[in-house]
Parts: sequence; structure tokens; C-alpha cells
Amino acid sequence: LLMYNEKTGLTEGHFDRHQLALFHQMSRDIKANVPLRSNSPAYVWELLFGSAKFDLLSPECRSLVLGLAQSLGIPKKQTFEKIWVVESDFQSVNPSVLPFLPHFDIKRTTKIMVYLSDVTVKDGPMYIARNVAPSHYEARRQKVVTKGQNLVDAAEVRFEPLLGQAGHFHIFDTNLPHYAGTPITGGKRNILRLDFVH
Repeated sequence: LLMYNEKTGLTEGHFDRHQLALFHQMSRDIKANVPLRSNSPAYVWELLFGSAKFDLLSPECRSLVLGLAQSLGIPKKQTFEKIWVVESDFQSVNPSVLPFLPHFDIKRTTKIMVYLSDVTVKDGPMYIARNVAPSHYEARRQKVVTKGQNLVDAAEVRFEPLLGQAGHFHIFDTNLPHYAGTPITGGKRNILRLDFVH
């Protein structure tokens, strides 16, 4: 596995077949035990670390999750907060709202996104800024109070899609401008996301 580059705020790599199988198991377990979030513009299930439901994951799955920070080089000062299972397709998304608009996150985190299915341009991949560093938006982020103040003019940055087969992962600092792409008819994106709070 590649080590996370904190300076650039972006690293990509690939998990092996056994690890991917564990992430799929994790996704199924979370969806079976956690209610669907009602206020999300895609299908989202949230599992908070430290909650009683976190213990419903198998010991092997918990071990994989808790070992990721060290094995991928996530700084120790960042705290593991939650896992999201996210599924989106053409019918479930609203491209006129966050996270489908270019933005940086109000709450700064490092996110690991694991592709549970192949993701091509038609599946609505994540788009991320490649020509700026995370530090560029920190002063502005600290002044943000409400959603909408964290939107980014797409002309400011160069966005590129993060594509990959099932098992692909990317780690990124949410100070990097980013947005979720919109799947076209027949496209879909299934991911598992782990958040580490700065």
C-alpha cells in the first residue's frame, strides 16, 4: 500500500482481494444494522466509531479499519470518526446541491474512499483539484460558518476524476476542492468512506 502524502493531501492505491472482501462484508453489515440517512442526496449509511453498533462488525473487519491509519500513514493527530457506505445512481442524486458542487469541507478531515465497484466517468466519480495544496484553502475554511460559504468557483482550480476498479482507494484532505460526479443513466457508484478528523 502507498503511504499518504500529507503535504499534497492526496494518495491513491489499491487494496488486495482479501481486503476488498472485508470491505464488502463491512458494507453489508453496516447496511443491515444502521438506518439509511434521511437527509442525504444519495443513499448513505453512517456508522460512528465508538458506538455500540461499531462492535457489530466482525473482529477481522474492525482490525482492518483500526489498522488503516498506521498502514497508510494517516497522521496520529487525526482522529478516526466514522464510516460511511455510499451508493449513488442517476435516480438518487441531486446535482444542484452539495456534495455535487465544487467545495471544500467545513469540517476538515482526511477521507479514505474505497471503491466497492468499478468507477468510470459514467458512474459519477469523485472529482478533485490537482493544482492546489490543502494549505491554500485553510484560512478561508476557518472563516466559514454555514454551508454555501465553502463553495469553490470551478474556474479557480483544475478538477480531475478519480477513476478505478473495485478495490481502488484514494485518500484526500478535504481542504482540497472536490465534488461528487453525477452518474448517468445506468451508472452507479458504491463506496465505503472512512473519516479522520483534523
